[in-house]
Amino acid sequence: MKEKMQKKISNMSKISKYILKYGLSVCLILLVVANILLYTSTNNYNLFLGRELASSVFIAIAEICIGALIFDYCKDMG
Repeated sequence: MKEKMQKKISNMSKISKYILKYGLSVCLILLVVANILLYTSTNNYNLFLGRELASSVFIAIAEICIGALIFDYCKDMG
């Protein structure tokens, strides 16, 4: 299973790899910011902001992965 996934990812187009690489890097940075907000929160607003940012980042990760796969699939068709 791991080899099959590795083969599919290595055969992706260059643009799709860049979408995954830089999109997930931005999401990682936002998750770090969310964790900092959650652990250093002194009031309810910062706690709320950290929770919302963390939940939004997980949605963005899913959108980036699906978007890169769809982009790669459509590029291969055309």
